[in-house]
Amino acid sequence: MKDFRILLRTSFVVALCAFGAPWFFGISNTGTWMPLALPLALFWTALVIFALVRFRARGLWLLFGTPLALYWPVVLFMLAWGCAHDIKACP
Repeated sequence: MKDFRILLRTSFVVALCAFGAPWFFGISNTGTWMPLALPLALFWTALVIFALVRFRARGLWLLFGTPLALYWPVVLFMLAWGCAHDIKACP
């Protein structure tokens, strides 16, 4: 049980860091925060997969960090997808 709590806290900290990186480094300075936020999101994903394999149903609790951890990868993907398909929302 103690291992699960440590993993749960680590997951939330990583998710918060992945979400908060743009505000820590300045949201307009994408060259600084993007190389940090995306690997943190991948690391969070690896933590969740590990928890699901190790703890099975209890590992689902780590999915509460999903909106925080995957916010920037989804936003950046949608922006890149829109630009690639010549949608007028491309900046």
